[in-house]
Amino acid sequence: MLKSKGPYNVKAIESSLQNQVDWMKRIQALQLIQAWAKSEKAHSSPEFVNGIHQLRDLVAEQVADIRSSVSKEASLTISILANNMKDAAFGPLVDVFLTSLLKALGITIEADGSAKDVNPVVTRLYQPHYFQNRWQRRANLKEARDLRECTFTPVILRKQLKTNVKHAAVPMLELDKLAIQGDLRGCVSPVNA
Repeated sequence: MLKSKGPYNVKAIESSLQNQVDWMKRIQALQLIQAWAKSEKAHSSPEFVNGIHQLRDLVAEQVADIRSSVSKEASLTISILANNMKDAAFGPLVDVFLTSLLKALGITIEADGSAKDVNPVVTRLYQPHYFQNRWQRRANLKEARDLRECTFTPVILRKQLKTNVKHAAVPMLELDKLAIQGDLRGCVSPVNA
């Protein structure tokens, strides 16, 4: 059984997050990660950072789970990690977490409800070059999931650009136009201060 206090056992959490494990145990493991992230000074401890890096892929897989309760708990876990981890520690996790959240956006019916889980990831680590490089890397790939990302990314970017207007490289109407064309590479770019 998983401990909820004291030292966190990464191996036990890892074994509880396997897809063949009962969904209730996976939810408990995700809640344990949330408690760990919220605990005092955990965000700066090497054990926490290394543990989360080790659990990264398993947490991301839970977002796509067929049970909505597991998916919601995984999205909440990522949101809590984004809000509690330092930039340097969370940076390597962004690609995996954001990709899984964007895939979930393409599958879910209520995109706005799911977008709130992506917002902390985007807001916490606002990296214009990340989005720009991501779309340039993806420009050569012709996968269906990229089309889903292109479809739902404007929902997320629009929310961020409304609050961070100085970061907008193109007007809002252009964002929609570029999204329809499937080319969001120019939507977010660094701004000269």
